[in-house]
Amino acid sequence: MIRKILAFTCCMIMFIMAHAQRKKLNFEDVSGASLINTGKIMRNNKITGSYVFVFKELINKDTSRYGLQIFDENNHKIREYGFTDVPHIYVKDAASADSTTAFLFGFTHSPKIELKILDASGNLKLSYTKPYLKEEGTRRIRSTYINDEVYQGLYDAGAHGYVLLLDLKYKRHTIGYEVNYFDTDKTYTWTYRKSPEAHVRCTAAFLAKTDQLIMFNVNSQRRQKFSTALTAFRFDSDKKAFEIKGTEEKYNLVPSFVIPKKGSDSITVMGYYFTGTRNVRGRPSKGIGFYDISPTGSILTKTYNAWNKELSGSLDANRKGKIKGLGYLFLHDMIGGPEGKMFVVAEGCKKAFTMETLAFKSYTTDLVLLEFDSKYHLKRSNVYEKEKHLLSVMPDWRNIHTQGYVWKKYGRFDYRFTSVSEDFKNFAICYEDTRKVSKKEIGSFHIIRFNGLKFRNDDLPLFKDKTTISVYPAKPGTLMIYESSPKGTKMRLEKIS
Repeated sequence: MIRKILAFTCCMIMFIMAHAQRKKLNFEDVSGASLINTGKIMRNNKITGSYVFVFKELINKDTSRYGLQIFDENNHKIREYGFTDVPHIYVKDAASADSTTAFLFGFTHSPKIELKILDASGNLKLSYTKPYLKEEGTRRIRSTYINDEVYQGLYDAGAHGYVLLLDLKYKRHTIGYEVNYFDTDKTYTWTYRKSPEAHVRCTAAFLAKTDQLIMFNVNSQRRQKFSTALTAFRFDSDKKAFEIKGTEEKYNLVPSFVIPKKGSDSITVMGYYFTGTRNVRGRPSKGIGFYDISPTGSILTKTYNAWNKELSGSLDANRKGKIKGLGYLFLHDMIGGPEGKMFVVAEGCKKAFTMETLAFKSYTTDLVLLEFDSKYHLKRSNVYEKEKHLLSVMPDWRNIHTQGYVWKKYGRFDYRFTSVSEDFKNFAICYEDTRKVSKKEIGSFHIIRFNGLKFRNDDLPLFKDKTTISVYPAKPGTLMIYESSPKGTKMRLEKIS
């Protein structure tokens, strides 16, 4: 699914680029250029534009000319940056900040990466080159799943600069991580590198950022012992600002989402919680927990919602989290609502034995929206029925709450993304389903809209009258809708209301 989406998006951007050049903009003719790759430009976990990176010509065996075309959030081409470099380079990731845009380049035949920072006019402002050293381990960019359509490893740090998260792979089954900061006002950078420990897998995943902090969920595993920590860095130093370890508390809370709390300088952390640290990946969670923490890492409040206690009244769940009719819940997103409320988007999944294959199969069930009050107590749960879809055959069901991350990585769930308006008052939850029309099953795209007071549902067929409809995340508070037919392609931005 992801490959199809990227291929379709690539074609659409090229189509828009050609259309804009003919009708609106006067840019250099790049009809002879060859596409290298394309992608989204992110800011604050939201799409703020896109880019097209093209090869123009080979100057000599050591030098090539390239063009980097930048589009705004409405897919209008706004600028182009041309430069020369060695052959065989590509864009690995892109992000934007207050007045700059950063592009991370990879080199096919050289062990290094380069970050180019462009100013508001599209001119090169700063450039950072980071070589790979053998003793520092093999690097790869650590992409966090912002939603089921977008992956990100380069993050903006507001007016400060950019942060890059990397995995480090060493010998003897050892994994570490590296955090890199790049300033945008002056040539200044720092690197935090987790020291390797033999036979230990230590990985970090982006959670959230504030004006001063960037936070990661750091998981460490050695054999059957598992630990997690909420780790934060300030932008002006390579020292940890704070670290909250799950092993230091009564329960081991594994952070899934972190968002700033409205009307306060505190931060809300949410995720599954477990007892103990051994074999966490092989046991079901106890329930859903919430922490309120201060900017210095002090835990202000702790709220635990057990499956068979606080959550059972609305969800009818047993102590392992199995819900009658739904199966187990996988958490997709958390959204801050009015009056301190928190909305959690989840999707059910269950297993069933099939006689034709004599094996267990996993299926998605319904989409679930959990509404928590300002004290993080479950107020209500809304279940949106949909058709079940196959997740996998012969799954590992020892812990469905962590097995779900594997399915999410490969886009197996029906949930797609959540789009939130800039003022955080409205949001739209989007997912795919099938429905029957004239005894035939066709794909449909469902949108659950919230306007701050009430919910309403929209349903878009993915194929109608020889027209294929696709929905993608766009700028905050909007959805990008493509309609492709034999007569051509139309696109429109639809506002969330």
